[in-house]
Amino acid sequence: MDNNNQINLTPINPTPVQNPVELPSTKSGNGIIWVIVAIVVVILVGAGLYLYSNQKNSATPATTTNPQPAQQENLDTAVNSIDVKGVDTDFGAVDKDLQSL
Repeated sequence: MDNNNQINLTPINPTPVQNPVELPSTKSGNGIIWVIVAIVVVILVGAGLYLYSNQKNSATPATTTNPQPAQQENLDTAVNSIDVKGVDTDFGAVDKDLQSL
């Protein structure tokens, strides 16, 4: 036999194949998604109720009543009786404090 035609029969040590370790499946990621979805749904429902109540309240026209002439005269005399002559002296102390800054 020729040396070229001989088959090498020496055993080759194959490297062991590592089986992937299967971790127990946790559904915490799935639970977080459900919590987020629930929060979004609650926010949307709350916003919808808020908008609905505002729309319902704005549909009723606001009734304004004009004051009676006697009330108007009382208000005018009350406004005219206010003494505003001493306003400058009242703010004099404030002006001094501001100037010292």
